[in-house]
Amino acid sequence: MSELTRKQREIQQRDELILNVSRSLFIEHGYHNVTMDLIAKQVEYSKGTVYQHYASKEAIISALCMRFGTHVLSWFEQAVADNSVPCYVKMLMIMESEIVIHEYASADHDLITLFKSQAFSSKVDDTILQKMNGNIEQIIRLVHEVVGEAEASGELVIQSPATIDSITMGCWAMIEGTYEIADKHTYEKGNFTAKQIKQVMRANCLMFLKGCGWQSIPLQSDGQVSLDPDYRQKIQDFKQYCCTQIDQMYQPAH
Repeated sequence: MSELTRKQREIQQRDELILNVSRSLFIEHGYHNVTMDLIAKQVEYSKGTVYQHYASKEAIISALCMRFGTHVLSWFEQAVADNSVPCYVKMLMIMESEIVIHEYASADHDLITLFKSQAFSSKVDDTILQKMNGNIEQIIRLVHEVVGEAEASGELVIQSPATIDSITMGCWAMIEGTYEIADKHTYEKGNFTAKQIKQVMRANCLMFLKGCGWQSIPLQSDGQVSLDPDYRQKIQDFKQYCCTQIDQMYQPAH
């Protein structure tokens, strides 16, 4: 691959600056209160220069969602490709990456939720929608692949009426559903803490997988997973990798 020219590097750096500054503005002020004028003011470029990169604030949010979705997909790919661990450890790695997303990149997750809404998606080019949907489909396909691999290896003996498809979608629904419920009801007295949410989500997913026939998961009577120290370190290293990726994603452009 040929090196970028000085001009190309400048354009790339300006693009990253626009994305990162816009992300901060959307987080601080909300989608409806951010304008292209405000973005241009904050990046200290003319509005015309910003428009050379993005035609609208919806296009900027779309680019942010695509960038983040691509990173998440790469994390899942890394977990699935690790053949040094059994399939249930791969599932745990995927689960922990979702926890990392909700803890350290909740704003990005919120932008993706906004992107998926009908009111927003109607303003987005169909090509962008197809790319985003393609990322989501690939993520689901990777989880499906792990479940299928577990069945083929004998780790998972699927109990009827469960299927590979229902297990894949069930895990996704449990993770997303747990956080969605928590987000919507944080105002209520006695709401869960972040630690409790993680504990509930992990416990429910593990019970679900065991109930579907994933008996190879070393689940203790207290609901904790008895992991080999090497596997535990693998998961910890993977979580740290995801956190580092999130940090690096929003470093100032140079």
